[in-house]
Amino acid sequence: MKFFFGTKDTITVREYIKDCGIQPHLWLQDVGGRIIKPIVSFVLLDEGKKRFFQIIFKLKTPFHFVLSLKKIITRMEIQGMKSHDYHVMMQEILPLGLHHLMAKECKMAIIWLSHVFKKLCLKVVGPMTMEDFKQDMAMTLVLLEQEHPPSFFHIMTHLVVHLVEELELCGLIHIRWMYPIEWYLKTLKQFVKNKARPKGSMAKDYASEEALRFCTKYLQDCTSTI
Repeated sequence: MKFFFGTKDTITVREYIKDCGIQPHLWLQDVGGRIIKPIVSFVLLDEGKKRFFQIIFKLKTPFHFVLSLKKIITRMEIQGMKSHDYHVMMQEILPLGLHHLMAKECKMAIIWLSHVFKKLCLKVVGPMTMEDFKQDMAMTLVLLEQEHPPSFFHIMTHLVVHLVEELELCGLIHIRWMYPIEWYLKTLKQFVKNKARPKGSMAKDYASEEALRFCTKYLQDCTSTI
């Protein structure tokens, strides 16, 4: 959540952009002997941050849909989010929160990126739509390159291009999600009572839970047959 808060918009980046001769609207300006960094569309000012956080505070989401949004905002920053929370933030909340806070070009790039990721996570994907997915992903990166500085783009940004190929080779994404495993690992961690023997604690409580589940199921079946 740092890219639109301006942490990658530094003076060094602006000088690099000028040396490359690209994006003239982002170059540093010398006004009366003072170096001024023009305000650009991909940076949220303090007022924009406040409005974005106010939108988050007012959101009402289903239970377990996302982490408590009010708890992750501290001192005008978003912290403590898990992987699934970032997933929901990118696909659902960002397009809604940034709709009236950014210029059209930058806003459309982010909304388009959220839309493409939402399409990739569908539970039904036809083979005829793969080429459309590839074009949409390429167009999304083009929109981002037009508005964001080169420092925003690194190897992780480039890997987005290959998500469609991964979908085509490995199958639907929701089948390979790690979220259920992460949730169950949290359950296993709660079984640890003796930190000196964590594996033994997990095995003991897991066996106890399995036995209770079996007995409960057996009693329910016996009750239903009477």
